[in-house]
Order: sequence, then C-alpha cells, then structure tokens
Amino acid sequence: MFGRALILLAIVVPTTSMANDPTRGLRLSTEVTQLYFVNINVHVQRVRARHTWGLLAAYRPSLRQSGEVNGMVGFFSGYTLQNHANWLYQSATLGLTWRYELPEASGAGFLETDLLVRHWWFDRKVVRYNNELGDQFDGLRSEEQDVLALRLLAGGISRLPSTSKARNALFIEAYGGIGVRMKWLRMTTHHGIVSDEPVMELTTTDQRILPTLHLGMRLGLDRRRSAVVE
Repeated sequence: MFGRALILLAIVVPTTSMANDPTRGLRLSTEVTQLYFVNINVHVQRVRARHTWGLLAAYRPSLRQSGEVNGMVGFFSGYTLQNHANWLYQSATLGLTWRYELPEASGAGFLETDLLVRHWWFDRKVVRYNNELGDQFDGLRSEEQDVLALRLLAGGISRLPSTSKARNALFIEAYGGIGVRMKWLRMTTHHGIVSDEPVMELTTTDQRILPTLHLGMRLGLDRRRSAVVE
C-alpha cells in the first residue's frame, strides 16, 4: 500500500511556470512542531499568485535499540497511537500540498490541503509495553506501520518586518485544522510474551481509520522573483 501511495503522489504532482513578478516564487520552510519529535522535515513550495503547490519530505531517526515503551493514559493510551513518543521507531514521509492564499482584505491567511504518506518501522528490537487497557508484550519484535493521511488546514502567514519588502524574506506561519488517516499495521513477535502467553513468530495485522486534529507552526524563507515595490 505504501508503494501505491508513492506512485499516486508522483502522478499527480503539478507543474507550473514562474514569471518575473513578486506574485511568483518559491518558499522553503520547516515545521517547528515536528522538530520537537526529531522529525527532520522540509517543505518546498512553488508560488503562483494566490495558488501554491508544494512537496514535503521528512525523516525521523530511531533513538533507541531496545527498551520499554511507556504506556500513555486516557484517549491516547493505545500503543499504535504513540508513534511520535516511541523512540524505537524510525519513519520516512512524503507529501503533496496545495494552498490558496486569501485576499489581503481577509488578512494574511490561507487554506491548505495536504496528502501525506508515512512509513514507520523497526526491525528485531526487544520491546516491553504495558498500559492501563491491559495491552502488554515483552519480546523481540519487528513492526511496520503505513499511513495515508489527508489534512485540511487554515492558518496565517507573516513576513518578518525587517525583510517584508525584500526579494528574500523570512516568514513565520501558524495553522490548525482537521484530517483523517488510514493505517496499515504489521507486527511480529519473534519470541517473547504477549498477553501473558509465550509466543514464537506471532504476526498480527490490522487496518484502521482515525480522525485527527492538527496545530503547528512553520519557519521559512520566501524567495520572490523580484522585490516588493509599493
């Protein structure tokens, strides 16, 4: 499924041309909120008047070779909902974005749609887990999760005052929105204990659809074809 999603992204990538005017250019940014989870990301956007197309890529390295994953409590207590806090995992992400920038009379705002595919995995690591719902395992495991996500966002963008009229301007933007994601799971316990039962080469698979909420902030560089002239 992950491979099919990548092919879909490659097919629908749009191409545009740029002219020598300040309404067209390129933007390069990173999501600061993702950097907190060591998800190293870059977002490249091509601007054409009020419409913007972009490509997003990210990589999150694994920071642990084995150990216990601390179970969260409440609504987010499920093991498969804790990927960003599970440092055994590494992940790779690729996505397409489209944005419409609202007229200035409405403020410096935008509407954005993102389509993302992400692959989470680790191979043959000793993992211990136990949460309040009674889910528990302890053993040598390999895991994979493929995610296809759609995000609908709204936000605002501000060019920093010292560079607001320059050809190359720094900017900051904040966004929020809703989304939905589909997850395909494959988890194998090579040997260990699952729910108090000894197992060997036990593989479980699952598929889930989950609603999502999003809040974030980006920092970046806005490169226009020419400086802004008033």
